[in-house]
Amino acid sequence: MNGLGAYVSALSRFNNWCETKGLNSLPASPATVAAFVAACEPIGFENLLQSVVAISNAHTGRGLADPTFGPVSAELNRISGIGVPPSWKKADWPAFMALPYPLQVCVIERDKEARRAIGRAFNETASARQELAEIKSREAHEDFQECP
Repeated sequence: MNGLGAYVSALSRFNNWCETKGLNSLPASPATVAAFVAACEPIGFENLLQSVVAISNAHTGRGLADPTFGPVSAELNRISGIGVPPSWKKADWPAFMALPYPLQVCVIERDKEARRAIGRAFNETASARQELAEIKSREAHEDFQECP
């Protein structure tokens, strides 16, 4: 199911869950959305993420506060297992976990790109050093042979 049908289905899943629990779905609290995410983990991460996006859009589209930050992001992070980027200090982990999940994914991707770039730079430096050593060795050998 794609497009509008998937959106309606994802939002209906949340609305139905809230109704069975006696909770407000609109406006929903971050705690309600986080509880929904935790309770519905068995439906799969992609379905949960689709529901969270639909919940966010339903709220922001009506001028309501987006309830999908903070504890919801932490739950999505826990389920997906993406973790905190290695470059973040432990003291900053709570701030990372409070970011909206899509932003967490973006930060992690940028962190991976930076680590790959650093790795390439180290490899290029090692290769350049090795090449320089070979040139110096050749020159020293050639200079020795050219001495009268």
